[in-house]
Amino acid sequence: MSVNVSASEVDETVKEMLPHRIFATDRYPRKGRVNSYSKPQYLVDILTILDGTPELEILMNSPLRSLFSLPVRRCSLSGKLVHNMLCRQIVTNNAEEIWFTFGGHPLRFSLEEFEKVTGLPCGPYPDQLTIDSSQRQAEGAAPFLNTLLGAEVDVTIEGIVNILKAEPGMDGWKKLRLVLIVIVEGILICGTQPIRPGLAYVEMVKNLDFFLSFPWGRLAFERTVRMLQVGDKICTQSTIVKKLKQKSLVVHGFPIAI
Repeated sequence: MSVNVSASEVDETVKEMLPHRIFATDRYPRKGRVNSYSKPQYLVDILTILDGTPELEILMNSPLRSLFSLPVRRCSLSGKLVHNMLCRQIVTNNAEEIWFTFGGHPLRFSLEEFEKVTGLPCGPYPDQLTIDSSQRQAEGAAPFLNTLLGAEVDVTIEGIVNILKAEPGMDGWKKLRLVLIVIVEGILICGTQPIRPGLAYVEMVKNLDFFLSFPWGRLAFERTVRMLQVGDKICTQSTIVKKLKQKSLVVHGFPIAI
């Protein structure tokens, strides 16, 4: 026995099967943009600062070397493009991934895609006791930032880059550690503006092997997504909608990977 189904009924059935979007098709905000604090152009400065030094060889043999394969001179972040993609989000319940529609097809941005695009280490974190131990300042000791920069503790990441440029004769062990702080804080994590070195991460850089093996890609991905998906920082989907309706949306982490 055949059943006659109208075209309109088929359309409604298909609509019910499709995931919901945060904005209806062709109802996206038109004038928004994404502002990022991440500055991949620091990678160009770092190559100049470390040119011809053993420290550059150490960096290029580390898991962070993949960052220097990114075409940062030719690939600046398009705030409007990222905003347009975010407006095409599909509603999901997974705080660890974002789904977009692109050309009518679903497109996922998760830790897996982040790792493939950036080449950064995205494995599991060390156990919390190990992390806490690496970030702990020795009792009675001055912060390690004082060892690296003297008494200047209110310096910004941009200020560290300027110091590195101005002091080419700086000891190599200091220079490498300051460069690593710039990469992590100024390119990958990038919290509030102006960006300053976090004392916990500065303490970590004392142990170079531990610092270089840390899954910075995982942390950078989490910092990027937490401002764009319902989770610890964003309580509801309506909050994301309100943010995307604003003229600008600040994103931490490493959004150029999107």
